Amino acid sequence: MTETGSWPRCKDVVVEGDHVSSVLDYENEYDFVDAYERDAHLRLLEIGNEQGLAAFIKSFGPLFMTREDGSPVLRPGGTFQGVSSTRVYWEFQKWLRALLRLLEVRSDSRNLRSAVVSFVEAEIRAAKSFGNLRAKAPAGVKLAGFKVWRQREHPGSLTEWVRDAPDALIREIAAVLIAESIEVKSGFGARVKKRGIEVIARPKLRNLGDALEWMCWYDEFLKRPLVFCSECGKPFRPQSAHRRKYCDDKKCGQRVASRNYRRRERLKGKRSGQRNLQEELH
Repeated sequence: MTETGSWPRCKDVVVEGDHVSSVLDYENEYDFVDAYERDAHLRLLEIGNEQGLAAFIKSFGPLFMTREDGSPVLRPGGTFQGVSSTRVYWEFQKWLRALLRLLEVRSDSRNLRSAVVSFVEAEIRAAKSFGNLRAKAPAGVKLAGFKVWRQREHPGSLTEWVRDAPDALIREIAAVLIAESIEVKSGFGARVKKRGIEVIARPKLRNLGDALEWMCWYDEFLKRPLVFCSECGKPFRPQSAHRRKYCDDKKCGQRVASRNYRRRERLKGKRSGQRNLQEELH
């Protein structure tokens, strides 16, 4: 395991309640950058049960590594094992979903407040769950300082302050959270070959958690972010630059079309009734 981005898959994965047991398969490593083409971050968001979580860990390995004493692994060297708490996976999933939802509605004033509150709540839960597994300092730390600077006199918690904040301040809070959510590091890789030196520009990733965050950052860089279906809420990858509201499940589009049709029919009936009433009055 190095910062070049190789990571072991797992075998013999068993998920039972709050515990994950697995065996690291170092003979079956993969490259984080290659995993982007497989939409590993989307695969994480799609997990809905223990079987799905086990399949994800088997395909992409553990989210983080720990040493035998449970302490986090932030650099190569030593004997490792995959993080064994399912709570870490579920809270990371919720945190990533809340972040991507915040990014999606950042210019939507109607949904921005609820997205900010959801992300703050996910951030607080994730910080408690991750401990020192995630090297990046929680965005909530920066937000707490921002609260002291902007509204020191507010007596409530961080979440209560966000719920009470005026609209103009909500946008500033969202900007702080987005700016402090992910930190991507990159550099050059170099290999000596017969005809010279091959230079590779690539991110520096310590673990799968880092890689999944980088994938979300890279989506924004390429302007092809994941989208959440407006009907069922499932994340999906649009296949074109055309703006889509609904996923590939035809039932979602059909339900929306059916509701819109019934709404138009009710409106037509209401207008017709109003005209008939006016004619009778005259």
